[in-house]
Amino acid sequence: MDIKKIAEMLPKLTDNELDQISSKGLNKYFYLHSVSGGEIFIPKTGCIYFVREGSIMVSVFIEDNTEFNMKFSQGEVLGKVDLFQEEGFDGIIKGMPSATLLELPIQELLKKTDIKFIIFIYEKMMTSMSRNILSLFKTYAAKVSYSNEQYFISHLMSEGGSVTYSSTEELALLLHIDIRTLQRIIKKLRSEKLIEKDGKALTVVDIQAAEEMLINY
Repeated sequence: MDIKKIAEMLPKLTDNELDQISSKGLNKYFYLHSVSGGEIFIPKTGCIYFVREGSIMVSVFIEDNTEFNMKFSQGEVLGKVDLFQEEGFDGIIKGMPSATLLELPIQELLKKTDIKFIIFIYEKMMTSMSRNILSLFKTYAAKVSYSNEQYFISHLMSEGGSVTYSSTEELALLLHIDIRTLQRIIKKLRSEKLIEKDGKALTVVDIQAAEEMLINY
């Protein structure tokens, strides 16, 4: 990849770091991947990925093979926390609806570039991953404790009482709820004046009733 394009995508890189990447030929290891809607992307071992454009859904499996989904949006970074052990990222990545990923050869960079650059990338990855992992555990706890209706409300409340989505299919995938079940829940809660729908936005309008719903389980 052209070093100028790398500089545009990773503006926090110093001139010295860019010179190192270029002089040692490491830019040939940087790749851009386009992931269309629903397409499965298989990450390479020893790499981490910046979401350059769009967003992706990462499906992961917990102990009993229960599937949960994490969303990574533009500017976020994903990779395994134990990536320095040269293990691959274990998850299924799909475009939602599409995304462009910048692939960084972390193992090659570890060998040949300034450690400050590696720390910058690692910190950015940890920030993105920790947010998603925390959300994942909250989702798991809610999923096993609540009914689908309570689980849906808990998601809205965790997002500040409102969520915007591009399609019902996307929201159902994110929540791991059957789409017909989700449609029934939305219809029921709207009829009860607990939530309102405005275009692609769902908002809790009766906060007290929502909190009571989550307490009484």
